[in-house]
Amino acid sequence: MNRRQLFGSATGLALAAQLAVPSAGAQDRAPNVIFFHPDGFGANHRNALRMVEVGPDGRLEWDRLPHTALYSGHMKDGLTGTSHGGATTHAFGVRVQADSFGMDGTTPIRSLSGFEGSIAREAMARGRCVGLVNSGAAYEPGTAAFVASTERRNSLAEITRLVAESGVQVTSRAANAGTCPVACRAATARVHARTA
Repeated sequence: MNRRQLFGSATGLALAAQLAVPSAGAQDRAPNVIFFHPDGFGANHRNALRMVEVGPDGRLEWDRLPHTALYSGHMKDGLTGTSHGGATTHAFGVRVQADSFGMDGTTPIRSLSGFEGSIAREAMARGRCVGLVNSGAAYEPGTAAFVASTERRNSLAEITRLVAESGVQVTSRAANAGTCPVACRAATARVHARTA
């Protein structure tokens, strides 16, 4: 495994500073938010990346972002996280059981704000353009749990259907971003160009 593959999950982190700029005509709205869910990427990976790329005293683009946070990644019922439980925690802002995909186990949940849905669904309900950029399949928990809720992680066809019907713009590195609104399409093109 080469360095690029090893640290590939961190590649997009450097883009936030460039992409998190309000679009033209958005003076009356809050700035854009770009959330990265680098599955399995923790403080130890970030420190290793720093040492390899810029040395122990160097600063990564990640370090230059105006707002970042590290958090405890344990689940409601375990000391370590899972892809789907961790993504659900990110999407809703509440700690859930490890075996959760947009729910707390098999129980529907409200987000930390009290909204009946994830932060992505809340943003869409408020008229925000929401896009999911994924380098894997549509049912990948790191993105799908933001718009799909199901009792079983292995319900791949159901998760894919829920993502497709969610109203969110979805693209992957191999997909055509032509269905995205202009602002989303431009941001997606920049992501693809920088991670190619």
